Amino acid sequence: MVRGLLEKIISLGSQGAIVPFSRIDNLKNDMIALKNGEYHTDWLNRMVNHITDDANIFVPSDISFEPRSLISVVIPSPKVHLQLNHQGKMIPCVVPPVISNLYLLEANMLKQMEEYLTPLGLSIIKAPTLPQKL
Repeated sequence: MVRGLLEKIISLGSQGAIVPFSRIDNLKNDMIALKNGEYHTDWLNRMVNHITDDANIFVPSDISFEPRSLISVVIPSPKVHLQLNHQGKMIPCVVPPVISNLYLLEANMLKQMEEYLTPLGLSIIKAPTLPQKL
């Protein structure tokens, strides 16, 4: 199942990794270490202010199943090149990928993984507060 799901992710042009859900505590501890580390900033504080003693803070509380794995998927999203016209002068601009179609790519990936896992009796959800970079 794991190999098949990873092959599915790769076939969609992305990369992925699957780890036991027990690693959620590692993520929480890493976020706390960042918050308390020497590179602490106000932005970082806002990013990690939702951390509590609840180990499940990174996943929705209303899910109908017990999570067993964390699936991380890296979806390539190329930057978008635009030419803006300002007072008759063409100005080349690069729009960050997150502004373009990343949300559509994420939704499609979730749908594809769900279609793979559901026949196997497994469920999947997106965890929007899970630290994506870590």
